[in-house]
Amino acid sequence: MDISDIKLGNVKEILNCIRSQNGLTKKEIAQYTGLSFSTVSTVCNALGEKEILYERKGTSSVGRIPNQIFMQFDHFLTLCLDIQRQNILGFAILNYRNEFMLHEQYDISHLNGMREIAAYAYELFQEKRRLPQFQASKFLGIGVIVSGIFEKRTEIILNSAILAMEGAPVKAIVEDVFQIPCYVDNESNLCAISVQQQRPDMSDFLYMHISQGVGIGIIANGMLLSGYDGYAAEIAHLPFGNPKRRCAVCNNYGCIEPELSISGLLHDNGIWKGTSASDEEQWGQMVREIQSGNPAYAEFLREKGELIGKVLFVLIDLFNPQQVFIGGEIADIFEHIRPYTEEVIRKHCFMVRDRILPIQCDCQSSVNMVLGLNHVMCEKWEPLNGQLY
Repeated sequence: MDISDIKLGNVKEILNCIRSQNGLTKKEIAQYTGLSFSTVSTVCNALGEKEILYERKGTSSVGRIPNQIFMQFDHFLTLCLDIQRQNILGFAILNYRNEFMLHEQYDISHLNGMREIAAYAYELFQEKRRLPQFQASKFLGIGVIVSGIFEKRTEIILNSAILAMEGAPVKAIVEDVFQIPCYVDNESNLCAISVQQQRPDMSDFLYMHISQGVGIGIIANGMLLSGYDGYAAEIAHLPFGNPKRRCAVCNNYGCIEPELSISGLLHDNGIWKGTSASDEEQWGQMVREIQSGNPAYAEFLREKGELIGKVLFVLIDLFNPQQVFIGGEIADIFEHIRPYTEEVIRKHCFMVRDRILPIQCDCQSSVNMVLGLNHVMCEKWEPLNGQLY
């Protein structure tokens, strides 16, 4: 069989059908996908030769019993590395059905640069793949979540809130260390992709992610907006911030990222200064104080809520979304910020004054970005040649 004659789109459509409902017959797959029975049979046979699908006799007791088609999802995995937070490595293994097989977090404050991070992740990978549940599995690729822009042309990280990652050739380093294809994107884009999979009824929405950095993922007309080189929807350096505050990334004044990022929020709250506690510890304490209703944070919350509102009303006027999502660490305190954000939007967004534009807080963004990354890699897998395209 010449597999080059089999269209990738048909292969993916059939695999997606099986992913949602394992154990269908070829006739049922043809009915669900709208493909001809002969096309389904050809693709399933080719995937069977690659040991991706297998057939098993059906259970009907009447007449001729057709075989059912199955995929062992746990045999086709991706490794997802989350490095969008300073000094933290998220390490996850997911199967082709977008289910977590493993999800862990490691302190990497002792590591310097992307090469050391990749080497450390590789040691973890070698250790985990010796576990019984992974020994028979094939890893389709490695995904990396970054803070900043993955420039398409040069394949390096730009505008990263983690200064040590600025200019890092993440994809090249990971592929050199692991010898496995790698895919890289930022946290806000991947969160948007995850929401799109969970909410197929939504074709136009914004996803603002505030954590180590400040980013926005935009789905417009059902497509992720990325631009020519990947710079589209970059909001970190919009000049809506304090004009006297200098940005450590671009060296200009007034950028919003130094004020809305986690380090910026901790710096501006005016209470936890001069402490030796880590950002994680400080943030946890600040969240507890805000949630307890400490009035010392009232002006701080108003100022940050209005700044988020200023950014969002521009984006809402530009893209006319159905809904806005807010994720990242900011989700821990967003309900205390929400009134100020929504007031700015109501005041300035003329086109949405006659309807309520929902702003949904995503408290599971750290999970959703990984699910989005795994979905993209599974979609980019070419089963018949085993590569990411």
